[in-house]
Amino acid sequence: MDTATHARTAVVAELLSALDAYAQWLSALRERSGFAAGSLSTGQDELQKVLELRRTSCPLLTREATELLVVHTQLANLLYECQLRTVRGCTTANAGELSQCADLVQRQVAAIELLRRAVARESSEH
Repeated sequence: MDTATHARTAVVAELLSALDAYAQWLSALRERSGFAAGSLSTGQDELQKVLELRRTSCPLLTREATELLVVHTQLANLLYECQLRTVRGCTTANAGELSQCADLVQRQVAAIELLRRAVARESSEH
């Protein structure tokens, strides 16, 4: 294996590791019903690392990365709205919010899997 191939393999492994960390955050979010204060910043940090590594190692996977970012943004907006309601004194999330959060988490799990498959496919082509 030449140096360039070895370096690319290492970056792809780092990308997959960052994607795993993001998936773990998403899993923890699901277990807490998505409305724990302060949980959003960790997910954003993990997602940022995924996107940066994707940009350098797999620049052609724009569609897959965009789906990940779109769903994360929707999830972030929902979490922000729920946290605002908590600040205003509401102590429980309504059924619609819980259902919307669960739907977004499922979409994000699918987006993560789509990106994993695309990274594996692109890596095998190089």
